[in-house]
Amino acid sequence: MDRSQYKVLLVDDNSMTVNLISTMLKSHGVTNLNASFHGQDAMKKIDEARAVSSPYDMVFLDWNMPDISGYEVLSRCRQNPQNDRTAFIMLTAENQKRSVLEALKAGATSYIIKPLSQDDLGKRLGQVFTWLESKA
Repeated sequence: MDRSQYKVLLVDDNSMTVNLISTMLKSHGVTNLNASFHGQDAMKKIDEARAVSSPYDMVFLDWNMPDISGYEVLSRCRQNPQNDRTAFIMLTAENQKRSVLEALKAGATSYIIKPLSQDDLGKRLGQVFTWLESKA
């Protein structure tokens, strides 16, 4: 699939981070982007997209948000088998090994620690694209 066709949701309570990641993703050809600034809204957007048969291909989640955490969004979404083809990427400053293992165990497709470089994002995106293609 052409990278511009992947539907992506960026979830972070910091609008500057959302703008930065958006710009970085666009430089990698990923242009179908939506944003959410808190977990409850993200859950709503994920459910609504799935309900109209237009689910997100990728969801980038910050761990620490004011209402529900990105980890909680991940855990709830992975309980629904309809989200099995969605890649959930934790993009967070949480850098403890325990946090990484918890997220992967909960079903994260990838885990990226902030601050993020363009090269690191490119490498991780390559892995996520491979994962998505294996689910098609």
